[in-house]
Parts: sequence; C-alpha cells; structure tokens
Amino acid sequence: MAGKPRILAGESTLFPQTTGLMGFDLKDSGLHIVLSAEIPEVVCAAVPGLVEQFLGRQGLTVTDLTHFLLHPGGRRVLDGLAQCLGLAEDQTAVSRTILRDYGNLSSASVLFILDRFLTTEHTRCGDLGLLLAFGPGFSAETVLLRWE
Repeated sequence: MAGKPRILAGESTLFPQTTGLMGFDLKDSGLHIVLSAEIPEVVCAAVPGLVEQFLGRQGLTVTDLTHFLLHPGGRRVLDGLAQCLGLAEDQTAVSRTILRDYGNLSSASVLFILDRFLTTEHTRCGDLGLLLAFGPGFSAETVLLRWE
C-alpha cells in the first residue's frame, strides 16, 4: 500500500449563470440548503469538459487515473458522473458508501470520502486520482492527486 496522496494541481471553477442552483438560506432556525433539481443535468453537461481540460493541462486524460473521489451530491449526480466520465462501479464505491451512510453533506462530503478512501482502499506508489467537489455558486473544486 502506498503512502499518502500529494496534491499535484488544483482548480476552482464557477459555472456562469448558476447561482440559484445551490446555496444556503439563512432562516430563524438556521442554515437551510438549497438544491435545484437541475444540478444532475448541469453536472453531466459541464463536468466532462471541465475534467478533460483540467487533466489536459497536466498532460493527462481520465484513463490515466486510477482513483476517483467524487462528491456525491445525490444518487442522480453520482450516477451521472460515473456515466459521463466512463467510470466502473468500483471506482465510485467509496463515494456511494459515504452517500449511503451520511447522505449529502454538501461540499464537505468529499472530505469524508477522502478519509474513508485513505483508511480502506489499496493504492500503489504513482497512482493518480481525481478529487472533485461541488459547492454553492454553483462551483467545482478539482484536485489532482498522486500517491507516494
């Protein structure tokens, strides 16, 4: 088993004209998450190009990656990501487990996924992985990892 992952690159993306898709409303009873039913379609339309361009700037493609730590913004979002990125079921297993066990924890979900992945999955030195999270605005955080 390899050691810990090292961050090789990261980017933040704010999708234009999507501020109403995701966010929080402050009410007397606290913060309430706002999630549009359009999110799965927006993710599937935008993410393949976003990931392709991000990886291309690193001289890579999706097929160069072994591990995918994907924010499960819901089952439909995760199913769409798996389909549009051409991922096998085992490549999204940890994301699905966290979604099942904890639900959607907003963008912090990816930290639970990373923790579970680091404690349960086997990696090799040199393995590459993609960490992808979504947040308010509608935004995406993309991080390229290499295990050392």
